[in-house]
Amino acid sequence: MYLDAEHRVVRRLADCCRSFGLVGSGPVPLVQRDVAAMAGVSRPTANRALRQLEEAGIVVLGRRRIEIVDLAALERAGQ
Repeated sequence: MYLDAEHRVVRRLADCCRSFGLVGSGPVPLVQRDVAAMAGVSRPTANRALRQLEEAGIVVLGRRRIEIVDLAALERAGQ
Protein backbone atom coordinates (compact mmCIF):
# COMPACT_ATOMS: atom_id res chain seq x y z
CA MET A 1 0.00 0.00 0.00
CA TYR A 2 1.13 3.53 -0.67
CA LEU A 3 1.13 6.20 2.01
CA ASP A 4 0.87 9.92 1.53
CA ALA A 5 3.94 12.03 2.21
CA GLU A 6 2.85 13.15 5.67
CA HIS A 7 2.37 9.58 6.88
CA ARG A 8 5.77 8.57 5.50
CA VAL A 9 7.41 11.43 7.41
CA VAL A 10 5.65 10.47 10.64
CA ARG A 11 6.50 6.79 10.27
CA ARG A 12 10.18 7.43 9.51
CA LEU A 13 10.42 9.75 12.51
CA ALA A 14 8.79 7.13 14.75
CA ASP A 15 11.13 4.46 13.36
CA CYS A 16 14.12 6.65 14.17
CA CYS A 17 12.88 7.23 17.70
CA ARG A 18 12.75 3.47 18.25
CA SER A 19 16.20 3.03 16.68
CA PHE A 20 17.68 5.66 18.98
CA GLY A 21 16.03 4.03 22.00
CA LEU A 22 13.82 7.01 22.77
CA VAL A 23 11.16 6.22 25.36
CA GLY A 24 8.35 8.73 25.93
CA SER A 25 9.98 12.03 25.05
CA GLY A 26 13.28 13.65 24.17
CA PRO A 27 15.35 15.04 21.30
CA VAL A 28 16.25 13.05 18.20
CA PRO A 29 19.61 13.70 16.50
CA LEU A 30 18.03 14.55 13.14
CA VAL A 31 17.26 17.67 11.19
CA GLN A 32 14.36 18.18 8.78
CA ARG A 33 16.57 17.41 5.79
CA ASP A 34 17.40 14.00 7.29
CA VAL A 35 13.76 13.16 7.93
CA ALA A 36 12.83 14.28 4.41
CA ALA A 37 15.51 12.09 2.85
CA MET A 38 14.44 9.03 4.83
CA ALA A 39 10.78 9.55 3.89
CA GLY A 40 11.56 10.27 0.24
CA VAL A 41 9.99 13.73 0.27
CA SER A 42 11.24 17.28 -0.15
CA ARG A 43 12.35 19.27 2.89
CA PRO A 44 9.37 21.67 2.59
CA THR A 45 7.01 18.68 2.60
CA ALA A 46 8.72 17.27 5.69
CA ASN A 47 8.52 20.70 7.30
CA ARG A 48 4.79 20.86 6.64
CA ALA A 49 4.26 17.42 8.22
CA LEU A 50 6.43 18.30 11.22
CA ARG A 51 4.58 21.60 11.71
CA GLN A 52 1.30 19.64 11.84
CA LEU A 53 2.81 17.42 14.53
CA GLU A 54 3.94 20.52 16.40
CA GLU A 55 0.44 22.01 16.25
CA ALA A 56 -0.90 18.73 17.67
CA GLY A 57 1.57 18.96 20.57
CA ILE A 58 3.47 15.83 19.54
CA VAL A 59 6.83 17.45 18.73
CA VAL A 60 8.62 20.71 19.41
CA LEU A 61 10.70 22.12 16.59
CA GLY A 62 13.67 24.35 17.12
CA ARG A 63 16.64 25.50 15.12
CA ARG A 64 18.21 22.28 13.81
CA ARG A 65 16.35 20.34 16.50
CA ILE A 66 13.37 18.02 16.70
CA GLU A 67 12.17 17.09 20.17
CA ILE A 68 9.55 14.42 20.66
CA VAL A 69 7.02 15.35 23.33
CA ASP A 70 4.68 12.35 23.05
CA LEU A 71 6.11 9.23 21.37
CA ALA A 72 2.87 7.25 21.76
CA ALA A 73 0.92 9.98 19.95
CA LEU A 74 3.58 10.07 17.23
CA GLU A 75 3.22 6.34 16.67
CA ARG A 76 -0.59 6.64 16.56
CA ALA A 77 -0.32 9.46 14.03
CA GLY A 78 1.71 7.20 11.74
CA GLN A 79 -0.93 4.50 11.58
